[in-house]
This record gives sequence, structure tokens and C-alpha cells, in this order.
Amino acid sequence: MVKTKVILLCSGKGIRAGFSLPKQFMHLNDYPVIYYLINTLLNCNFETDIYIVILKEYESIIQNILTKFIPDEKIKKINIVIGDDTRQRSIKKANLYLNNEIIDDNDQIFVIDGVRPLVTTKLLEDMNNLNKKHSVIGCYTDCVSTILVKENDFLQNSLVRKTLAASHTPQIFKYKIFKTMYDTININDLDNETECLNIALKYCNEKAYLYKTDQEQVMKITYKKDLIIAENIIKTRDKKIVLITGGSKGIGKEMARKLSNLDYHIIICSRTEGELINTANELNIDYYVCDISNNTAVDEMFLYIITKYNRLDILINNAALSHTIQNIEEIDQKTMLDIFNTNLFGSIYCIQYAMKYMKLQNKGIIITVGSSGIKDGREGQSIYLSSKSALKTLSECISLEGKPFNVFSYYIVPRRTDTEMRNKMYPNEDKTSLLNKNDIINNIMFIITENIPNLTGSTFWIK
Repeated sequence: MVKTKVILLCSGKGIRAGFSLPKQFMHLNDYPVIYYLINTLLNCNFETDIYIVILKEYESIIQNILTKFIPDEKIKKINIVIGDDTRQRSIKKANLYLNNEIIDDNDQIFVIDGVRPLVTTKLLEDMNNLNKKHSVIGCYTDCVSTILVKENDFLQNSLVRKTLAASHTPQIFKYKIFKTMYDTININDLDNETECLNIALKYCNEKAYLYKTDQEQVMKITYKKDLIIAENIIKTRDKKIVLITGGSKGIGKEMARKLSNLDYHIIICSRTEGELINTANELNIDYYVCDISNNTAVDEMFLYIITKYNRLDILINNAALSHTIQNIEEIDQKTMLDIFNTNLFGSIYCIQYAMKYMKLQNKGIIITVGSSGIKDGREGQSIYLSSKSALKTLSECISLEGKPFNVFSYYIVPRRTDTEMRNKMYPNEDKTSLLNKNDIINNIMFIITENIPNLTGSTFWIK
């Protein structure tokens, strides 16, 4: 069976860019630049071992990044190699490291710069498959600038643009070729050559197959401005997948409206099919008819979401039932069971499946909507508020379980709000003192958009 090894080059110092740390350690949307490539590699459809080539002085930094952002069971696939002061010397160090492992001549060796955070699994998988046919593959983009040849600050001639290409990593080699390249490379090339494909041509007479890709996904972080550009690309390229329970009306519906207008992929669920379909059609969003108090139905809903979208980024636990204002001895057993089965157990079922998939993808947000009545209690709401109070503890517990996997949990506690549910509970209430739905929605939007992992487990009291 052909194995894939990845040499992830992180041995630069970031001097050209003027960063205080090497570029691969700078943060991009709250994650180190290097994290994006590692995470992409770990999610490819081929098994891989990763060899991060780093200068000795930065070894502790990369170890801290791996501990903080990569799940323990995946860290075993990652090795640290101490690099050198030039690109080719660093790759040669990786080759020497690989010499100590059992590798077949037909195994595949990726070489990738650790400062290309927008590389996709598809590009890596395509190149991995092509390497079964071609011994050396490099990716390129068309040359869009006019290239001048100069001497002593004077123009000598210009090059024909259509015959030129800009070379990028990822690059991939059969191990037999790669080993020969770096077993025989001379000192001059170790110090001065920057193009690995040229080394394959020079030492192995292997012409690289050039695979065209788009500029965006091979973008390299070189200067500070590149971080800003990459951050905007990530935000607009990856539409987040959001499930809102109880999304056919009230806060759930308005939350779906807000997020769909911001170009999120929204799935709303409810047990009331007609109302759900009407809302989905009105907002032009996806829906799934589901009674979340039924664990089997929740299982099927999540299977639908993962099959269709391949992930879930955000779960908003909003669905809830209430009861009329009654003293506890007046509340019948069916009402109690219905409320706990939906408000508590329904949320638990959704969280169980969300956590399962979010841990696999190593990211996610879970937001649970509660009630301010949990603080001091309210007469006539014992069962409803008991179910909501349990959700607060649940949110705090899963924040601890999810944090190592970058899955964050938040509990939203709005005070009295003008909703259909509350109007049924208090039909004669003066609505001028109530919160507007937008007060709650704006707080949820803050959690979703501001990246606040340090606040996971927190309760947000909306007054």
C-alpha cells in the first residue's frame, strides 16, 4: 500500500515580512497560520504522516500549538524535524529523518510551505492521485505580470508571459526520486537553489508534471497585508453550516433570517411541518421536519445534514415548550414529560450528535437559549424553568469536553422577551417592558462572528 509523507516547511524567520515571529506562527482568525495546513492534511482522504521542519529556537512554539489546537489522537501523526538556514538544507534534514523509516520507492512525499493556509483538501487529493502516474508534480498559476531581465539597473529584455508560470507548493515526488535528489544534491544548490522541481530535473532527469491551480488557494503569507487578505478570503469562502432548532417561528425564525442574509447555510427544524415549510420558502433556506424529543429522528436529521453539507459549524438550541402558569401540584405528568423531553432531552440529543461531528472536524460552536427565570425562579413556571436551568449546567460541562477539539459552548439567558411563547403564558402582560427579539439575535451574532473561544462555558445574561 502506497504511503504519503508530508514535509511541512516552517523553518523561515519571517524577516522580510517584519513580523515579531515567523509567519507560520502569526494568527489568522484566531488560529496560527500553520494550523490551517495541518488541519487540512489531517482531513484528506489519504492517510499521511506529517514532518514539520522547524528551526530549533522555535521548537517549543510549535509544540505548544500542537498541544492547544490538535486533538491528542492526531498528534501521533506529526513529527518535528529540526531544519537549517536554507530551504534545501532544511529539506535535506527531512530526507535524513525519513532515511530512518521504512519507506517504499513508490511512496509519496509532499513538500509544502507552511505559510499557505488556503490550500484545500481537493488540491492535495488531486495531486496525490496524479502522483500515481507522474513521478514529480508541481502546481502553478499563470504568470500575470510582465517579467523583465535587467542588468546594472538597465533593461536587457522582457520575457514572453504566455510561456511562463509561477511555481507554488504543494509539490509531490515519488520517494525514489526525492531520496536521490537529496542524497546527491551539491553544496551550491543546498545554499542557493529555491526550486525543488529544478532539483528533480537536474539530478534525476525528471520533468515535473505541472498542475494548474488558482491563485487563491496557493496564496503565500509573505507580508503583513497578506494576513488581512487571507482572513477575508477565509470568511467569505467558507460558508458556515448552521442548524437552528425551533426555527419555524419566533427567535429561531428571526435568527435564521439574519444569518441567511449574511450568507450562512441555514437548516431550520421543527415538528410542525406546514409552518416549517412556509418559513423555509419565505427565507429560501433548508429545513428538516424533526421532533427533537425523538432521538431516532434527531439521528436521521444529523445524517441528512452531514451527508448533504459534510459538516456542521454551528448548532443553536432554540426549540422549547412551555406550560400555562400553574403551581407545581396542578401540572399533569404528560405536560412535564413533554417539556423535559423537548427542552432538555431534545437539546441533549442534538448536542450529542453535534459534538460527535464537530470533534471530528476539530471546530464548532454550540449555543443554547435559556431563560432569566433560572436565577431566582418564577411562580407558576417550575417545570419550564427546571428544564432551562439544567441546560445551563449542560452547556458548562460540554464546554470542558469540547475545548480540546475547538468546540465551544455558550449559554444565552434573555430576560422577559416579546415572543409567541411568552404571550401565551402571559396574555395580558404589558409588552412595552419586554425585550425585542433583535436584542437576543444581536448577542448570538456577537458569539458567532467575534471568535471568543476564551469565553467558552460562559453564560450571557441579556438585560
